[in-house]
Amino acid sequence: MLTQLSLAPIAVLIIFIINFDKKTKEPFYLMFTAFFFGGFIVTIVLPICAMLENTYFAQRFNVIYRAYISSALLEELFKAVFLYFLSSENRHFNRPFDFIIYSCLISLGFASSENLIYVYHPILGGVSTAVERAIFSVPGHFLFGITMGYYYAGGKNGVFKKSNILPAFAVSFLLHGIYNNIVISAGVLYLLIFTPYMYFLWKNGLKKMLVMQIKSNVDIS
Repeated sequence: MLTQLSLAPIAVLIIFIINFDKKTKEPFYLMFTAFFFGGFIVTIVLPICAMLENTYFAQRFNVIYRAYISSALLEELFKAVFLYFLSSENRHFNRPFDFIIYSCLISLGFASSENLIYVYHPILGGVSTAVERAIFSVPGHFLFGITMGYYYAGGKNGVFKKSNILPAFAVSFLLHGIYNNIVISAGVLYLLIFTPYMYFLWKNGLKKMLVMQIKSNVDIS
């Protein structure tokens, strides 16, 4: 049951992003590769976090470390690195919306592995954790993926170039860090601050998808 609760929201968002792309269908093997290696990123991030936890910075600036370094920085960095290499000289990245699709698949792959780790944790896990992550954490990763893909493709008025990966990473990292900071620091005001922030992420994420869908009527290859 916990596995189904963990993966169901992932499946819903994968179907949503793939069906949103009306023009062409991406090859299954490439989408699977993006999703699989997104999940693999967890095995890189966790050991690094374990090494950094006992450092002076992590202990002295615990909130900053937890909000911006241990998850936001490391997770978005490795997502960006893999997206960069996946797209490099790849003929299937020929329309702006492709970058959003594969960026989201990488993010959802990561979210799936992270979800399974959390829900089966002997202390933190359980049904309530699975439900909470389905409502907040999984959509969060999905929306950060939209942001990264959007800016990597060049944004509304931009043109794709490989150096776009830097602002794509930076904006995704910032949004992810703010997300974490609200969760960690808001206390009893958690939902009062977090709900409008999630609304902002969804509104802007869907707008970015529509912009890239319109731009995708023109090939960039």
